[in-house]
Amino acid sequence: MVNRDVMTGGGAHYLSSYNCTTNDPQILEESASGAIGGMWSMPAYWNSTLYYWGAGDLLRAFPLVNGLPQLNNPVTNSISLNWPGATPSISSNGTTAGTGILWAVDTSQNGTNGASTGPAVLHAINAADINKNLWDSTLAAGNRDMAGNAMKFTVPTVVNGKVYIGTSTEVDVYGLFSPAVLTSPAPGRTLPGSSATFGWAPANGATSYTLWLGTSGVGSNNLWGSGTTMATSVTFGELPTSGATIYARLWTNFGGVSMHTDSTYTAAPTPPSPAALTLPGQGSTLAGPSATFQWTTATTATGYDLWLGTAGVGSNNLWSTGTTTSTSVTFGAMPTSGATIYARLWTDFGGVSMHTDSTFNAAAQAVLTSPSSGSTFAGPSATFQWTPVSGANSYTLWLGTTGVGSNNLWGSGATTVNSITFGALPTNGKTIYARLFTALNGGSVHADYTFTAASQAFMTSPAQGFTFTGPSTTFQWTNASEPATYDIWMGSTGVGSNNLWSSGSTTATSVTFGSLPTNGETIYLRLWTKLNGFSLFADYTYTAAAEATMISPTQGSAFTGSSQMFTWTAVTGATKYDVWVGSTGVGSNNLGGSGGTTSTSWTAGGLPTNGETIYVRLFTYYAGGSSHVDYSYLAAP
Repeated sequence: MVNRDVMTGGGAHYLSSYNCTTNDPQILEESASGAIGGMWSMPAYWNSTLYYWGAGDLLRAFPLVNGLPQLNNPVTNSISLNWPGATPSISSNGTTAGTGILWAVDTSQNGTNGASTGPAVLHAINAADINKNLWDSTLAAGNRDMAGNAMKFTVPTVVNGKVYIGTSTEVDVYGLFSPAVLTSPAPGRTLPGSSATFGWAPANGATSYTLWLGTSGVGSNNLWGSGTTMATSVTFGELPTSGATIYARLWTNFGGVSMHTDSTYTAAPTPPSPAALTLPGQGSTLAGPSATFQWTTATTATGYDLWLGTAGVGSNNLWSTGTTTSTSVTFGAMPTSGATIYARLWTDFGGVSMHTDSTFNAAAQAVLTSPSSGSTFAGPSATFQWTPVSGANSYTLWLGTTGVGSNNLWGSGATTVNSITFGALPTNGKTIYARLFTALNGGSVHADYTFTAASQAFMTSPAQGFTFTGPSTTFQWTNASEPATYDIWMGSTGVGSNNLWSSGSTTATSVTFGSLPTNGETIYLRLWTKLNGFSLFADYTYTAAAEATMISPTQGSAFTGSSQMFTWTAVTGATKYDVWVGSTGVGSNNLGGSGGTTSTSWTAGGLPTNGETIYVRLFTYYAGGSSHVDYSYLAAP
């Protein structure tokens, strides 16, 4: 350190002899040998501190005391620069503490004296604490801030908020990015409620944003910190509503360098109390499918909206009233399943909406428990049982076959019991529709069920009304619901008679009877089905097969000679006829016979003429057997 006021001694410069020593009067102070790196650069001065960055050395800051640097007590940082070191520049807001920035260029890759060629590196260091490296041109991703190739002895120039450095290829200009600024809600505005979406325009070069919200002063974040985001808007839903000042700080990150802008808002004032449901009571069970909802009047409210749902708190899958100024509404399509009903009552205060939540239990309706829906009835009688419902006034059961909700079979009428028996169900295997009504204070609700009627056996052959073709017929019928047994009665004395035959119990679905009358009379058949303890029957009528009868000669008449023609009626289904003639008793044929014939006449010869009794038997043959009729005559005298 040389006294600038005494630059010569005895009229000669102190360096002229090249042997200056510490005893020279011009030298006020000097550092020890090697205390500072190679001196290929110049120091910088700010706020009573001298900064020197020698070649192969760390940056050194020497505080000045009484105008002299404390060369034996420097502060150093951790960055060492190769030759030729650096000449720093200082930018600051005058001497204001905390505003000083030391700028220096590392030009060690200058391509001379054996050094490699590479980019210069601009450093920004806190001048008040040189161990705080604020930034350098290698930090940004993608080499965004990389300088041109280094040129030795470059000194940064700071002017008008920008830093200029010369390189061997270009002049690089560095400046501050413009951080994002909140645009919505407009700064200074009173927030509308407890929730607000904060938005901003994207900042050029920004890599992320963070929003702080607080009430304890500028830059506070006691309310919320959004965390890093690439979005340009965030929503916060827990703002105070006390009228307090809200401080917002929006951070913009530029690849490791963060800048912020501050805004203030006024919290929404303490909100009025929203309306609350008074009817039905919270947690109560609704009386039926219709309910009237009433609520308190909220001061300054401009409208209300009631939501009803079953999908959770705040759901409205059942209904939404839409905005109304009324304080009561009625909804008539509530479920009757006993489910939880969620009600949310919204109160609008001129654009700001608040809500209160309530829950209720839907009314329950009776549910058939027996028989189970879809099952097959055991017979013509069934007992229907259902769950009792608290608060139900009565129940009604409808049964029908013409579709869902039909009651052509039966309607029980209102009853307060929870089981009832009906004994006239069809047994034809068809679908039975059941509708169970539950009468509640709020109306009537119903549930529908389907069943299958028991299936009894029905005759398939011969068809109803058929005329038998002989004395033997095979009867066939359908399978009934399992397990089942069958019995056939057959008679001629009226419906349900069995004077002709009873098959007895069988599990087969066909039987043959070979002793049917052949007199053309009506035959009555009853087919019994015994099923699950029930005996069911179906009645049919048929006509007995006819047999041929003699037309001529008439019964008991006398022949006129030894020859006689016999004629008889034709029978539908007959395959042939035969006539026997005898004198030894009924059914004898000692006098002859016609043999099988399809004709309806025959002449017998060689008859006696002694006046004795002649016996004639007329056979009719069928595919399933034969029958005959006997006659008697007198031989010619």
